[in-house]
Amino acid sequence: MFNGQKITILIDSERGKIMENEKERRWVCVEKPEEHKYDEPHDGFCPRCKEMGIDSILCEEVPLLEQPTVDAPPQPPLKGEHGLGIIVLDFSSSMTEDAFLHNHPAKKIELVSKALGSALSKARNMSNADNAYIAIIGFSTNAKLIDVYQASQLNEDPEYWVNFIKDEHEKQSDLTNITEALQIAYEIYRNALNGTFGSKYGAKGFSVGSQEVLLKDEEVRHVPNIRVFIYSDGEHNVGPFENPFEKDSFVPNMEGANGVISAFFGNSDAKGFSTVRNIAGTCPEHNLKGFIHIASFLL
Repeated sequence: MFNGQKITILIDSERGKIMENEKERRWVCVEKPEEHKYDEPHDGFCPRCKEMGIDSILCEEVPLLEQPTVDAPPQPPLKGEHGLGIIVLDFSSSMTEDAFLHNHPAKKIELVSKALGSALSKARNMSNADNAYIAIIGFSTNAKLIDVYQASQLNEDPEYWVNFIKDEHEKQSDLTNITEALQIAYEIYRNALNGTFGSKYGAKGFSVGSQEVLLKDEEVRHVPNIRVFIYSDGEHNVGPFENPFEKDSFVPNMEGANGVISAFFGNSDAKGFSTVRNIAGTCPEHNLKGFIHIASFLL
């Protein structure tokens, strides 16, 4: 839940089992997943969306397991009403490589820019957008905070963000400094938790809110409404690697429940896979790592 908006991320932990039965595999359009479904991946893009002039990626459909619902005991809410999303983007030169093998037409940076453009253009229209803030960080050899945005003031044109990401990428260089990117994200994160985010980043009156999470021991915890998302397609290669989020946790006695989600763009045997996977924090409700693997092959 981010600022009143429920966000569901599917992590295919049973991918190997699903892939064993070729006949059961299906591909869905990310723009219209309920309407556009296929028995083959085509060229990686939705044919019906393509007819409408839209480049929408196909991804493999993952069956959902029904989760039991539990009524949490009432708890008083925290005073804050704001939420913060920190997006950390890999702008290293390798992001211009092909996204997938087997002659897939898209480059990695193209997929990222389109996905981010679609998400940010929609964020302006979510409920309580005045109370939501988004910080964008870019990194290659060095990392920098690009800007902090109030969701209600975001540009609604997806193409604006596509061009924005491409322009920022062109300013970057070759190496991959994940440590510096995480350090900048962590500074923003700590300022939000400590009540100094508003004065430091121009977000007047910012006071982070929380959501209630029912743990397995049936204890309710208030989890601050802060999420960090970082992706990369390679290994950290500028100085020693350090993850400042590693020791942080919103929940006592639970390691890494810190709201960090990581994604790796590449195969599981690639350099950097383990590093990026280990950056991910732990979901306090499900006790699972918030890691997403985007494999660089199209089956």
